[in-house]
Amino acid sequence: RKNDHFVALKKEYAANLQKKSELCIQAEAMQDSTDWRKTTEELKRLQQDWKQTGFVGEKQGQKIWERFRAACDNFFERKAEHYNSIGSEQQENLAKKTALAEQAEQFVAGDNGDETVEQLKAMQRSWTEIGLVPIEYKDTIFARFKAAVDKHFQALRKSNNERFSSGVSRPASHYVNKPGHEKNDLRH
Repeated sequence: RKNDHFVALKKEYAANLQKKSELCIQAEAMQDSTDWRKTTEELKRLQQDWKQTGFVGEKQGQKIWERFRAACDNFFERKAEHYNSIGSEQQENLAKKTALAEQAEQFVAGDNGDETVEQLKAMQRSWTEIGLVPIEYKDTIFARFKAAVDKHFQALRKSNNERFSSGVSRPASHYVNKPGHEKNDLRH
Protein backbone atom coordinates (compact mmCIF):
# COMPACT_ATOMS: atom_id res chain seq x y z
CA ARG A 1 0.00 0.00 0.00
CA LYS A 2 2.88 2.32 0.74
CA ASN A 3 4.25 1.88 -2.76
CA ASP A 4 0.80 2.47 -4.30
CA HIS A 5 0.43 5.64 -2.21
CA PHE A 6 3.74 7.08 -3.50
CA VAL A 7 2.95 6.13 -7.10
CA ALA A 8 -0.42 7.91 -6.80
CA LEU A 9 1.29 10.89 -5.15
CA LYS A 10 3.84 11.12 -8.00
CA LYS A 11 1.02 11.05 -10.56
CA GLU A 12 -0.78 13.81 -8.66
CA TYR A 13 2.43 15.88 -8.47
CA ALA A 14 3.02 15.38 -12.21
CA ALA A 15 -0.54 16.47 -13.02
CA ASN A 16 -0.19 19.52 -10.75
CA LEU A 17 3.18 20.36 -12.31
CA GLN A 18 1.55 20.20 -15.75
CA LYS A 19 -1.24 22.57 -14.63
CA LYS A 20 1.25 24.98 -13.05
CA SER A 21 3.43 24.88 -16.18
CA GLU A 22 0.38 25.87 -18.23
CA LEU A 23 -0.29 28.73 -15.79
CA CYS A 24 3.33 29.84 -16.22
CA ILE A 25 2.97 29.82 -20.00
CA GLN A 26 -0.20 31.93 -19.77
CA ALA A 27 1.44 34.40 -17.33
CA GLU A 28 4.55 34.69 -19.50
CA ALA A 29 2.37 35.41 -22.54
CA MET A 30 0.74 38.31 -20.68
CA GLN A 31 3.79 39.80 -18.97
CA ASP A 32 4.51 42.30 -21.77
CA SER A 33 0.91 43.45 -22.19
CA THR A 34 -0.02 47.13 -21.91
CA ASP A 35 -3.72 46.49 -21.43
CA TRP A 36 -3.27 47.18 -17.73
CA ARG A 37 -6.80 46.58 -16.46
CA LYS A 38 -7.64 43.41 -18.39
CA THR A 39 -4.22 41.84 -17.84
CA THR A 40 -4.31 42.64 -14.12
CA GLU A 41 -7.62 40.82 -13.82
CA GLU A 42 -6.32 37.86 -15.82
CA LEU A 43 -3.12 37.57 -13.79
CA LYS A 44 -5.07 37.73 -10.55
CA ARG A 45 -7.28 34.94 -11.84
CA LEU A 46 -4.17 32.91 -12.71
CA GLN A 47 -2.82 33.50 -9.22
CA GLN A 48 -6.06 32.15 -7.76
CA ASP A 49 -5.82 29.12 -10.05
CA TRP A 50 -2.22 28.67 -8.88
CA LYS A 51 -3.32 28.55 -5.25
CA GLN A 52 -6.02 26.01 -6.01
CA THR A 53 -3.63 23.76 -7.90
CA GLY A 54 -2.07 21.23 -5.58
CA PHE A 55 1.48 20.62 -4.47
CA VAL A 56 4.11 19.55 -7.03
CA GLY A 57 6.80 18.32 -4.68
CA GLU A 58 9.84 19.96 -3.11
CA LYS A 59 12.16 19.43 -6.06
CA GLN A 60 9.96 21.08 -8.71
CA GLY A 61 7.92 23.39 -6.48
CA GLN A 62 10.42 26.20 -5.98
CA LYS A 63 11.55 26.34 -9.64
CA ILE A 64 8.03 26.47 -11.05
CA TRP A 65 6.99 29.06 -8.45
CA GLU A 66 9.93 31.32 -9.32
CA ARG A 67 9.05 31.09 -13.01
CA PHE A 68 5.41 32.02 -12.39
CA ARG A 69 6.32 34.77 -9.92
CA ALA A 70 8.86 36.30 -12.35
CA ALA A 71 6.22 36.66 -15.08
CA CYS A 72 3.71 38.23 -12.69
CA ASP A 73 6.31 40.54 -11.13
CA ASN A 74 7.49 41.69 -14.55
CA PHE A 75 3.99 42.77 -15.53
CA PHE A 76 3.15 44.46 -12.21
CA GLU A 77 6.50 46.33 -12.10
CA ARG A 78 5.90 47.64 -15.62
CA LYS A 79 2.37 48.64 -14.65
CA ALA A 80 3.66 50.53 -11.59
CA GLU A 81 6.27 52.34 -13.71
CA HIS A 82 3.60 53.28 -16.24
CA TYR A 83 1.29 54.77 -13.62
CA ASN A 84 4.18 56.54 -11.88
CA SER A 85 5.14 58.17 -15.17
CA ILE A 86 1.52 59.23 -15.70
CA GLY A 87 1.54 60.74 -12.22
CA SER A 88 4.65 62.79 -12.93
CA GLU A 89 3.26 63.84 -16.34
CA GLN A 90 0.04 64.96 -14.68
CA GLN A 91 2.05 66.96 -12.13
CA GLU A 92 3.85 68.71 -15.01
CA ASN A 93 0.49 69.39 -16.65
CA LEU A 94 -0.78 70.84 -13.37
CA ALA A 95 2.17 73.24 -13.27
CA LYS A 96 1.49 74.28 -16.90
CA LYS A 97 -2.23 74.81 -16.24
CA THR A 98 -1.50 76.77 -13.07
CA ALA A 99 0.81 79.05 -15.07
CA LEU A 100 -1.87 79.44 -17.75
CA ALA A 101 -4.49 80.30 -15.11
CA GLU A 102 -2.13 82.95 -13.70
CA GLN A 103 -1.59 84.28 -17.22
CA ALA A 104 -5.36 84.52 -17.74
CA GLU A 105 -5.80 86.29 -14.40
CA GLN A 106 -3.10 88.84 -15.24
CA PHE A 107 -4.18 89.28 -18.87
CA VAL A 108 -4.83 92.87 -19.91
CA ALA A 109 -7.19 93.36 -22.83
CA GLY A 110 -6.00 95.56 -25.64
CA ASP A 111 -7.96 98.19 -27.55
CA ASN A 112 -8.73 95.81 -30.40
CA GLY A 113 -11.63 93.58 -29.29
CA ASP A 114 -11.16 91.01 -32.05
CA GLU A 115 -7.49 90.62 -31.18
CA THR A 116 -8.36 90.23 -27.49
CA VAL A 117 -10.93 87.53 -28.31
CA GLU A 118 -8.33 85.66 -30.37
CA GLN A 119 -5.81 85.85 -27.52
CA LEU A 120 -8.37 84.47 -25.06
CA LYS A 121 -9.34 81.69 -27.47
CA ALA A 122 -5.65 80.83 -27.91
CA MET A 123 -5.40 80.46 -24.12
CA GLN A 124 -8.41 78.13 -24.16
CA ARG A 125 -6.84 76.02 -26.93
CA SER A 126 -3.59 75.82 -24.97
CA TRP A 127 -5.54 74.69 -21.92
CA THR A 128 -7.10 71.84 -23.85
CA GLU A 129 -3.81 70.79 -25.42
CA ILE A 130 -1.96 70.54 -22.10
CA GLY A 131 -3.66 67.32 -21.03
CA LEU A 132 -4.79 65.74 -17.79
CA VAL A 133 -3.90 66.83 -14.26
CA PRO A 134 -4.20 64.83 -11.03
CA ILE A 135 -7.89 64.24 -10.38
CA GLU A 136 -7.85 65.98 -7.01
CA TYR A 137 -6.83 69.29 -8.65
CA LYS A 138 -8.88 69.03 -11.84
CA ASP A 139 -11.98 70.96 -10.76
CA THR A 140 -10.13 73.61 -8.75
CA ILE A 141 -7.65 74.59 -11.44
CA PHE A 142 -10.32 74.54 -14.16
CA ALA A 143 -12.64 76.77 -12.10
CA ARG A 144 -9.80 79.24 -11.58
CA PHE A 145 -8.94 79.38 -15.29
CA LYS A 146 -12.58 79.56 -16.39
CA ALA A 147 -13.34 82.39 -13.97
CA ALA A 148 -10.40 84.43 -15.28
CA VAL A 149 -11.29 83.91 -18.95
CA ASP A 150 -15.02 84.48 -18.36
CA LYS A 151 -14.23 87.75 -16.60
CA HIS A 152 -12.43 89.01 -19.70
CA PHE A 153 -15.18 87.87 -22.07
CA GLN A 154 -17.80 89.59 -19.87
CA ALA A 155 -15.75 92.79 -19.89
CA LEU A 156 -15.60 92.62 -23.70
CA ARG A 157 -19.38 92.11 -23.95
CA LYS A 158 -19.99 95.01 -21.58
CA SER A 159 -17.62 97.23 -23.56
CA ASN A 160 -19.33 96.30 -26.84
CA ASN A 161 -22.78 96.93 -25.38
CA GLU A 162 -21.73 100.32 -24.03
CA ARG A 163 -20.14 101.29 -27.32
CA PHE A 164 -23.23 100.22 -29.26
CA SER A 165 -25.68 101.95 -26.91
CA SER A 166 -23.65 105.18 -26.81
CA GLY A 167 -24.20 105.70 -30.52
CA VAL A 168 -20.87 104.42 -31.72
CA SER A 169 -21.90 102.34 -34.65
CA ARG A 170 -20.11 99.65 -36.46
CA PRO A 171 -18.91 100.16 -39.98
CA ALA A 172 -21.40 99.43 -42.72
CA SER A 173 -19.27 96.53 -43.90
CA HIS A 174 -20.09 94.80 -40.63
CA TYR A 175 -23.78 94.55 -41.59
CA VAL A 176 -23.45 93.67 -45.25
CA ASN A 177 -25.55 90.67 -46.22
CA LYS A 178 -26.73 90.02 -42.67
CA PRO A 179 -30.49 89.51 -42.48
CA GLY A 180 -32.37 91.77 -40.08
CA HIS A 181 -29.92 94.67 -40.36
CA GLU A 182 -31.65 96.52 -43.21
CA LYS A 183 -32.47 99.46 -40.91
CA ASN A 184 -28.78 99.88 -40.09
CA ASP A 185 -27.89 99.63 -43.76
CA LEU A 186 -30.23 102.57 -44.47
CA ARG A 187 -28.46 104.70 -41.84
CA HIS A 188 -25.06 104.23 -43.45
